[in-house]
Amino acid sequence: MNFSINGRGLQNAGTGRCPDDSDAGRGGSDLLRGYPCNGPSQDGGWQGWDLYVVD
Repeated sequence: MNFSINGRGLQNAGTGRCPDDSDAGRGGSDLLRGYPCNGPSQDGGWQGWDLYVVD
């Protein structure tokens, strides 16, 4: 996957969606998913990420 930083978080360059770690709800998956980028999810931490450069 090719991700870019969209100003507030990571965004998939191909789909325009952000990686999201929120609960998908009853019957959904708790795995990382692509979800429309939005401020409340980014502020809540579900689309917020700490990135580290490892050499």
